[in-house]
Amino acid sequence: SGELPESELAAGTPAYMAPEQLEGKEQTAKTDIYSLGLVLYELFTSKKAFEARSLAELLEMRRNNTAPTSLSSIVKDLDPLIERVVERCLQTDPALRPSSALQVAAALPGGDPIAAAGFKRDRALGRSGDGDAAVPGRIAVSVAGRTGGAGLREVLREADEIQRNA
Repeated sequence: SGELPESELAAGTPAYMAPEQLEGKEQTAKTDIYSLGLVLYELFTSKKAFEARSLAELLEMRRNNTAPTSLSSIVKDLDPLIERVVERCLQTDPALRPSSALQVAAALPGGDPIAAAGFKRDRALGRSGDGDAAVPGRIAVSVAGRTGGAGLREVLREADEIQRNA
């Protein structure tokens, strides 16, 4: 019928679930990468990637591999790299998605977590930073750190420690 039992939805919000999660299949770190892609899509466009009036409609869109509207058609002058990274995150096949939140963050402009840690230190010391060009990657670093990117948090902690001891 296209409806999932309520008990299966307790683990997340359907609008931010990967196709395999909606279908009750095995979930991996790449399931979270899909959700991160949905969050990034919404962050850059101010729109949900998949607008559905009901859970059944959302499931149908995902089953039919409906692609969201391209970011560049919504946001003019968007860095093409951002669009490619988000598109990779939103691949229906988990094997085609980036393998980690760190990989997503590093692929975005300004997403080098070591550089991001240095930026934080530079700002605290009153040094000029790299401006807005690095913001998407820093946002992804922040989002990834809050969406299961335990490895990313560890990298950032290590970077902060290196910076403190420099």
